[in-house]
Amino acid sequence: MFDKLFVLSQYITPQLGVSNLAGRLADNDRSPALKNRVIKWFIGRYGVDMSEAAEPNPEAYATFNDFFTRELKPGIRPWRTAKKPWSAPLTAPSASSARSPETGFSRQRASRSA
Repeated sequence: MFDKLFVLSQYITPQLGVSNLAGRLADNDRSPALKNRVIKWFIGRYGVDMSEAAEPNPEAYATFNDFFTRELKPGIRPWRTAKKPWSAPLTAPSASSARSPETGFSRQRASRSA
């Protein structure tokens, strides 16, 4: 029920205002208590393994954005290996992927921005 109400709220709220508010909250360094609560919630909700982070203490980050773009320990998530020599990093908004049933390769499609 809560999920349906949350989705409905996204249809009736002005998206630019929500985006601006979220951006200000993510960059806010004036309320450490709020930032720490949001980071701890995010870690619990999405199962973030802080042992992979160069700075494992969630309270050490000045803002949520600093936490979200945290550095990882060297070698913790190699993206190019001998098994995957053609790997390339992509950001989520820049592409969507689908595996081709004929070749088994992933096909990347760039998103179109208006």
